[in-house]
Amino acid sequence: MPAEMTDVAFRRGMKNALLCLVGVFALVAILAQVLTTLTGQTWRDSVATSFAIFWVVVFVAFIFNAVVGRQRRGEVLLDCGPHPTRVLFLLNAGLFAFLALSNFFSAEKNDLRGIAMLIFGTSFCAYWVMMALGRLQLTENGIWQYWSLLKWDKIASYAWQGDTRPTLMLQTKSKYPILGRGALPVGPEHREAISELLESHVPKEG
Repeated sequence: MPAEMTDVAFRRGMKNALLCLVGVFALVAILAQVLTTLTGQTWRDSVATSFAIFWVVVFVAFIFNAVVGRQRRGEVLLDCGPHPTRVLFLLNAGLFAFLALSNFFSAEKNDLRGIAMLIFGTSFCAYWVMMALGRLQLTENGIWQYWSLLKWDKIASYAWQGDTRPTLMLQTKSKYPILGRGALPVGPEHREAISELLESHVPKEG
């Protein structure tokens, strides 16, 4: 049975997303203020430029992290399947592909904004496709969380919530514990095998 998104994982994901969103807004606002001061461009243009810079850095880091992590994860010990919301990820990919192409073809010839939207939309499309193709795997050197590697020695503790729809709650080692919390919904048929692997690598919470 494929893993299903659980209420616990959804709530944890929303909390993490909110924290990330606050951080993104803060960074973009600071960078925009710097650009406005240095270049004299409008606040609106500075925000757009700042977000573009931020996205390029994030996208490159995402690709780099995925490639390096895949090389370092070692042998796959247990494959728990794709992400529960992979269909939504594919819909997002299709939406950004459509927006990129529609903006590009509706723009005037040699319009830099149309070209920029094409690049931006295409990269977002590629990002969501990679998200959709990710798989949850327990590997020789850690947990492959769909598109990134969480090494065993980075996990502080774990706990389970739910029986028929289990969610693996993870706490990673971090100076700021609130930033190191994760939740992975798994298929019930994988819970026992996952527990056996975790018990040999990390302490159980409580």
